[in-house]
Amino acid sequence: MDFQVWQAVVVPLIIGLLTLFVNWSHNVASISHQRTQRLRDLVHSGEWRTVHPMVLVMDVREAFNKRINLDPRALRLALDYDDHAFAAMRHYLAAREFVRISEDGQRFQRMAHGNVDNTYGNFPIYVALVGLLVYTALMVAFFYLEAQGVSAAGFALISAILFMLTATWVAFGMSTANRLFKLRPGGRAG
Repeated sequence: MDFQVWQAVVVPLIIGLLTLFVNWSHNVASISHQRTQRLRDLVHSGEWRTVHPMVLVMDVREAFNKRINLDPRALRLALDYDDHAFAAMRHYLAAREFVRISEDGQRFQRMAHGNVDNTYGNFPIYVALVGLLVYTALMVAFFYLEAQGVSAAGFALISAILFMLTATWVAFGMSTANRLFKLRPGGRAG
């Protein structure tokens, strides 16, 4: 490449792209800070207790960049943990399929009927181990079928990957729910 072409085309193009990237990353960080700041202001001022539930849901969605349905009662309960409010909020958002609010609204409970005051205990470990065993069995089946020239071998591979991802998601959700259960009602950690 000729030096004049390099100087006239490539260098300005690289400088322009770098400028766009730096401006974009600064704007994204600024917007993220503004979203989080609104929720922080609500929490530190104590207005989260009296603000309309939809405003609280909107601020949490924006602060955590989640586009999911949220229970305002669960958000208020998570924010009621004082010093652990944002940790409780993160745990709730990560494990919301595995927890529910107790009838009295004072604590999170398992998504189970009957003895709901217990944690998931060691179930996350068991789920991960079962997922690993099934993944290993399906991978062995895949390699065996692939060596035999069977065209359905790809099904075993896809099933192994999907089963392992699902088991990982369930184990992570249960483990996060266990951390949420360790927080005591009234804002004190257990």
